[in-house]
Amino acid sequence: MFHKPFKVRSQTAIKGSDRKKLRANVEKQFPNAAGVAAREIIPNKEEMTVTKIYTHSGDGMLVYSLQKMPIFFEYEKDKIVHPTVYTLWRYPDMLPVLTTGPPVLDRMVGGADLMLPGVIVREPVTPYTFKHLSKGQIVAVDLYGNRAPVAVGKMAMSGSDMFEVNMKGKGVIILHVLRDQLWLFGDKSMPPHIPYPDVTDNGDITTDNVDDITTESDDKPKSEDIKCNATSSDIQDNEDGVEQVTGSIEELNIVEDAEDEVEDTRSESEIQDELLFTCFMCALKDKVNAKTDLPLLTSEFFRSYMVPYCPPGKEINVKKSSYKKLSKFLKSMQTEGIIKVQELSKGVDSLTDIYKQHPRYREFVIPEDIIDAQNEIMLEEEDCVYEPPKIQEMYMVNGNTMELFKIANCKKGDALSTREIREILKKHVKENELQNETGRVVMDPVLTDAVLGKASNVPTLRWDEMIQKCQARMAPCYSITYPGQTPIIKKGSVDPITITIAKRMGNKKVTLVENLENFGIDPKGFGQEVKVGVASSVSLSKLPGTNRGKERGLQVLVQGNQINFIADLLLETFQIPRKFLIGLEKAPKVKKTQETKRQKQRSNAES
Repeated sequence: MFHKPFKVRSQTAIKGSDRKKLRANVEKQFPNAAGVAAREIIPNKEEMTVTKIYTHSGDGMLVYSLQKMPIFFEYEKDKIVHPTVYTLWRYPDMLPVLTTGPPVLDRMVGGADLMLPGVIVREPVTPYTFKHLSKGQIVAVDLYGNRAPVAVGKMAMSGSDMFEVNMKGKGVIILHVLRDQLWLFGDKSMPPHIPYPDVTDNGDITTDNVDDITTESDDKPKSEDIKCNATSSDIQDNEDGVEQVTGSIEELNIVEDAEDEVEDTRSESEIQDELLFTCFMCALKDKVNAKTDLPLLTSEFFRSYMVPYCPPGKEINVKKSSYKKLSKFLKSMQTEGIIKVQELSKGVDSLTDIYKQHPRYREFVIPEDIIDAQNEIMLEEEDCVYEPPKIQEMYMVNGNTMELFKIANCKKGDALSTREIREILKKHVKENELQNETGRVVMDPVLTDAVLGKASNVPTLRWDEMIQKCQARMAPCYSITYPGQTPIIKKGSVDPITITIAKRMGNKKVTLVENLENFGIDPKGFGQEVKVGVASSVSLSKLPGTNRGKERGLQVLVQGNQINFIADLLLETFQIPRKFLIGLEKAPKVKKTQETKRQKQRSNAES
């Protein structure tokens, strides 16, 4: 679900009523968290936000955060609430738990589901072992030896079915797991150590003797207490083509031993130093074009060029390196003679040159895992071809027109297009023979009430007048259909994309673009296309406040008057109808070249 980056649509402070609804849903879905626990998880006065996102698969989600820490996520379509691992670390008894081995975690982080052969149980499986589990139930997954959950998912089958299939097949569909993008949305802390309730000091089952339990030995004093349902250590493929892990405790332990043998003994600063240099060299060799990209702000170089080359499962943290600051690292690279950094403006450093003849530059080879990750990103971008949403202006049945539209079985709140309104009016006029010999429509009481109001004395109307007046009496709304999704009806009129020109310090002009999200356009990606197209700096900022109760999105700021380029981009590439663009009249006039004039003269002569 969250193993690939998601798109943030909006982020707002949660309302008091929504906070109460969320708490009620949590208490209803998770009885173990009812009462005091629910009030502790969702307090009344502490800062809470709700973030609307789109996952990589296009699902709409709500992420509830407490003090910038995600605590629950919810599907917009079914309103089912799921706790995050951060919440389960505080309340591990909130969900039923299945246990697996540590090697399985890496597979789940990569997008795999939990297979039943990888589930660890302490006794032989009977029809009653998992009787408390039903298909689709939300469960947690922890690692053997630590009660702190590392994943949240839903059961792929019921507990009785698990016994009937002899613990084979898919057990849990993983929705959220440690180290995925939702976990990165929080403070990125690691699971605490939470002992099991039955841990004792006499050595029956403790985390200190886990190795004795899970390793293969001659005496195996405690191995009979723990069983794993695997008969093979093969890696199987599920229906989606994602690898699944199965294996016995002994086989899983072999992997653990192998990992222990190659355990990295370096300090955190040494690991970060190497990671910084790797991402730095990858960016220089694979992404920075010395002719077109330089000079380049060092902050932009780090954010847009170095960070994307961070290997999967790792994170760049300059503060944890020996350099502590990015400027010190870049000065160190300049001292070695790999790059040149200059202060082009006061207090702002820029990368100005790359010395490609340097031995370290020539000898550096981009690691294969980074190449694979970049290729996967490129394939995803190629597959994600933009398709504009279909927007249709509609009208909502209200109290004024409800009586008229009863003949079409429409009720208050139903949305109708202009064509549907016309057909319903035609049906009413035809059935009641209201059209006179001149072609005008005679206004009966029903039509008069719906189209003109009760106090009106107009006897007849032309067809076009009647339809227009009827629409004016209805509430405006519109239908927006994103590719592959069901139509969404929204009240009010369509908020068009607005393009305005503003002046900043030094009388410099900037172009501001708003409401891109209404048409399914990612402001960040749009800003990057404009930046490349006009070779000008672009920035994004969140619009404050609300607009008639609607959440505001991001504003794109482009240096200079770039309306001509932005208009062409929206009209041709994104296929936005011109009627949904405001501000095109402020575009600077383009001077015609002599060649263009000559071509026009020739065409006029030929005609």
